[in-house]
Amino acid sequence: MRVLLIQPPYPFSEFPKPSSALMLLGAVLKEEGHEVRGLDLLSTRPTPAKIEDCLQRFQPQVVGTTSVTMNFPEAIRILRHCKRFSPEILTLLGGPHATFMDRPILQEGSAVDIVVRGEGEETLRALIRSLQRKNEWGSIRGISFRRNGTIVRTPSRPLIPDLNALPPPDRSLFPVSRYLALQVPVSILSSRGCPVGCAFCVGSRMMGQRGRFREPRRVVDEIEAALRLGFEEVCIDDDLFSRSRRHVRAICQEILGRRLRFKMHIFSRVDTVDRDLLEWLKEAGCAMICFGLESGSQKILDGVNKGITLGKVRRTIELCRTIGITPFGSFILGLPGETRVTMRETLAFARSLEIPFGFHLLAPFPGTPVRDRAAQYGLKILTNDWSLYDADHAVTENAHLPAHEVERFAQAFFQDLEEKIQAMREATLQGSYRGPFRKEMEKRIAVDFAWRMLSEDGLEKYGTFPLAEAQRNRGVFDPLEPLVDRIGKMVSDPKSLIRSQLERFFQKGWIQCRVEASRIRWQWREDSSGPGPPFPQSRGPQTRLTEMPGPARPMVAKPPLGAWVNFRREGLRPLR
Repeated sequence: MRVLLIQPPYPFSEFPKPSSALMLLGAVLKEEGHEVRGLDLLSTRPTPAKIEDCLQRFQPQVVGTTSVTMNFPEAIRILRHCKRFSPEILTLLGGPHATFMDRPILQEGSAVDIVVRGEGEETLRALIRSLQRKNEWGSIRGISFRRNGTIVRTPSRPLIPDLNALPPPDRSLFPVSRYLALQVPVSILSSRGCPVGCAFCVGSRMMGQRGRFREPRRVVDEIEAALRLGFEEVCIDDDLFSRSRRHVRAICQEILGRRLRFKMHIFSRVDTVDRDLLEWLKEAGCAMICFGLESGSQKILDGVNKGITLGKVRRTIELCRTIGITPFGSFILGLPGETRVTMRETLAFARSLEIPFGFHLLAPFPGTPVRDRAAQYGLKILTNDWSLYDADHAVTENAHLPAHEVERFAQAFFQDLEEKIQAMREATLQGSYRGPFRKEMEKRIAVDFAWRMLSEDGLEKYGTFPLAEAQRNRGVFDPLEPLVDRIGKMVSDPKSLIRSQLERFFQKGWIQCRVEASRIRWQWREDSSGPGPPFPQSRGPQTRLTEMPGPARPMVAKPPLGAWVNFRREGLRPLR
């Protein structure tokens, strides 16, 4: 059976990276012998034409996608377009939003044929086997669908007891080169389950509270395979990587035993780390730990069942600083009980820690206690426009704090931050900035350029031109210069920056140059087979690619080191 898995788009501020869930589902389906392809609408400009072209060429029998609440509207639009193009296609939707909103989704339209609830791997395996026999769908646990005008909701499927039974994710489904250009860390899953039931989080309901762990050897095998593709940074995507000291230590020992070198980022809680664990992580390459700190008010922390104290936060942050791991603090504005005073307390507390930190605005996602029992928490939910559930809009309020005041507070912080960032950006471009954020700003400028190139289809629009345009400057063959001139019409960056970034993309093998009859065509390397033999190295900023015109051969793709810094949401604190 031919199955198309589509990665829906979402905003750049949410840190674009390919869906680990879809890559894992693709691997499961390939194990079953099905033909699976991926369509990435995140690292490109999403258009109906691209969807139609893929459907026309691949002729899938099944189209599936996933979404969180924020990009649920985009996922529905994609599936609706697939249905219009080919009504006989069977459409599947999974993810946390669909899991807890399956009935409304199926009631509101015909874009979705089947909702896959909860963990999808074993459910999808069973479903694809039975797709030709609709009378058997009712026996498949973990799905919801329509039958004769009524909605059938089968019993939930038990959580997968042994994650080692799952194959490694199929990273060939999505174009690795594009994400290397964006300097995205590779996502690795080592466990599922979160023991804490925070009122604003859906994690424990989706994946359970009991910890289920993959063998450390398998985890590090997957890391090593990702490094061979060109990644140098790894993000452990577990909800709580540090819940098991034994598991963390075993993974760190496996990494050290293989002498792997990369930067690692994890998610943790301040009450699950100590000096020994942090030292293991540091030795294995951990550069940053994201802690959910949520609020600077102890009363609010207690009200949402966070289970930590402000004193414990300070002690853990200081311990991270001593060990040499950068702690990142994630805060939420608008939690139950929030007031003007507690918002100011949170900002003051965040600044006093002297670490990178970021704010989100509370979004009561389906499946969370703050949504299911909003009145008990003193919250009023203002809208079900899911596109506003992006943590940048206030979609709730309480009796003490109107929504517009939460937004105004956040906007004032962000506006001041944006002005400082813009000033640093301009100084960095001019070569005059020497402050503590220089490396981060240089990386941010490079990432911003890569995102413009991808999201606006820079190479697709401007990368094809007559061969004669590359044969100038005293006869030297230079197919890059015309591309630089053309991209300059799309971005406002200096020509020297455009050239240096495009040269870097080429030398890394992320983009390729081909001569086709009488024209030059630049394109992203769309395959995920890993680096090929090296193309001749650059000999300086004035290098001309005189070894052309044969097809470009990609070389080892290694993005620069350095932790991702999302300046949109972070306080201005240097990374130590």
